[in-house]
Amino acid sequence: MNTLGRALKISTPILMENVVNFGKYTQPQSDVLYRLKGVILHHGSTPRSGHYTTVLVDGAKKVELNDSSFTIYEGNKIMTNSYIALYEQINSTEDISCSVLSDATRYLCELESFRIQMECESEVDGISVRKVKILRSLSEGHDDSKYVTELLRQGVKTLAKNLYPHL
Repeated sequence: MNTLGRALKISTPILMENVVNFGKYTQPQSDVLYRLKGVILHHGSTPRSGHYTTVLVDGAKKVELNDSSFTIYEGNKIMTNSYIALYEQINSTEDISCSVLSDATRYLCELESFRIQMECESEVDGISVRKVKILRSLSEGHDDSKYVTELLRQGVKTLAKNLYPHL
């Protein structure tokens, strides 16, 4: 309320998390997780006038619906005109996968998955170790064709030994 007793619009930006644990408010000994599903936004300078739009949330993707048009946002967009946030409770048996995590966390999950996959391949056969070395060399910007050629030659020798051990 202002000095004349009229309602004022509060326009403080709020960063809404994709997953919120309300357990600390309802059941302190357990997690009660909710996933952000949508936000109603109010566009206007006063609470008595303006326009409402809706943002649908699906993981990191957000779609703002505005009458006959829509806009797709990737990542975290700070919603400066948030009016109502809509959350959905996550079933306690549901696996909380990378899809509900932030972009940075999801990226780290993907990198870790790739690293594990490369380690597994490296343990299966000796040739994959060379593939990893070649890929690393190329990705690090080494333009040393002699080095890559030597790695490939060693790989062919190892392959020949494994396929034809009696030679």
